[in-house]
Order: sequence, then C-alpha cells, then structure tokens
Amino acid sequence: MKDENLKILKENGFNVPDFEIIKWEDKDKEIDTSKYKGRYAIRSSSNLEDGELSSFAGQFDTYLNVRDKDINRRVKDCFSSINNANIDAYIKENNIDKSNLKMNVIIQKMVNSKLSGVIFTSNPQGILNEVVITVGKGLGSGIVEDKVDTTSYYYNTTDNIYYFDGKKDLLGKELVNRLIELQERIKTIFGEYLDIEFAIDRNTIYVLQTRKITTIKDDNLLILDNSNIVESYPGVSLPLTISFVKFVYSGVFKGVSYRVLKN
Repeated sequence: MKDENLKILKENGFNVPDFEIIKWEDKDKEIDTSKYKGRYAIRSSSNLEDGELSSFAGQFDTYLNVRDKDINRRVKDCFSSINNANIDAYIKENNIDKSNLKMNVIIQKMVNSKLSGVIFTSNPQGILNEVVITVGKGLGSGIVEDKVDTTSYYYNTTDNIYYFDGKKDLLGKELVNRLIELQERIKTIFGEYLDIEFAIDRNTIYVLQTRKITTIKDDNLLILDNSNIVESYPGVSLPLTISFVKFVYSGVFKGVSYRVLKN
C-alpha cells in the first residue's frame, strides 16, 4: 500500500512531505483540522493497488491543493470513490472480490513545486537498463492529465549516459544525476522496477510516493532483434561462411544483450 511505502521512505531518511494516514475503520470519524495549515494532497491507499494482478491505476479519486477547511470533505470523497462506477467496472473486468477491497486515505502536505515528475527505474517498454524520467513545470497532476509540456530523460545505466526528448532541458545534468542517485537508493529498499513520483522546489527534491511497475515481468525474458542475416549473406552458404557468421553474430548479440539487460 502507498501509505506503508511512505512510512518506509520516511523511516529511511528520504525527503517525504509530512503526511497523516486515515485508516479505513476511521472513515466515518470527523478529523480535527485545527492542526492543519496550508494546502494538502488527499489520495487513496488501497490494499489492492499496485498488485501483481491488478493496479487500480488512476481509478480512485485524488484531490490536490485542498485547503485545511476542506480536508474532511475531501477525505470523505476519497473514501467514497471506492464505490464509483469505474471501480465496479474494473473489479468486474479483473474478477476481483469487492469484499476484499479496503482503503486508507493519505493527507500529505503539498509541495509548492516548480517541477514535478515521475521516475521509472526501468523503461516500462522493457528496456531494463534504461531509467526514464518524465518531468514538467508545476504540479504532477498537470503531467498526468497531459496539461503541460513535458520533457523525458532516457538514462542508460550501463553507459551512464542520457538524452532527453522535449522542447526544453528542464532538469540539467546535476538534477538528472541526483534523481538517478535517488532512485538507486530507493531500489535498495523496494527492489527493481519502481514508479517514483517526485517534486522539486528551490532545488530540493521531495519524494511523494513510490510503487511497483506492475507491467514489467522478468521471469520470461524475450529478446527480439531486427537483423536479417540472409540480406548480408544471400545465396548458398558454405560451411566456412556459416561458421564465420555464427561467430560474428553471437558476439554482436551478446553485446546487445549486455546493453539491454542488467548485468
């Protein structure tokens, strides 16, 4: 659950904005908001989110920039989203027993972020040694909802080089390297294949949450190539040619595999 991951991050010294967890069994209780000042993010933490068989990604309601006086209302709204029509449809589609579905709610201090983004510790397309960082100006909701221009950074962990795709280099080399170092530290706690949300304000990086990338499975890896040996060696091949081709291409593919997969 996301709230448990936040606890672990905090306990291990990561820069996580202050948060409080409202338990499922307390969902009908009124919250004493006198201790809250400023604006907050209200988000779900379901026991079935980010699981091996289901992710519930984007299914529950999230509220950002919630004023202290609106916290109770938005917490109740977040709890109520467990009964949204889209949740029922998702549960039916994935053959989930709804009686097993429970949810806590996280109240987290908003960061006045100049930049927000997400780190995929391995490219979800299956390039395992490539870290992908997608970042945009302002709050993370603008990135998720595709309301702001984003820049994506592709960092090869074998060569320690990267390139970016976007209108502008929003991070620069120093911040890219700091984010790479950050995700490496988080991986030592949670393992491989993570989705890490972050915010940056005044050159300070805040970790907002982390969860598993459920789309990557490395138990049955398959490497595809686009080579066509017959174009290089047309016609009838003699045994000497075949032995030479076997030697050359085995070296090529070993090199490719080394670059694509983790050592």
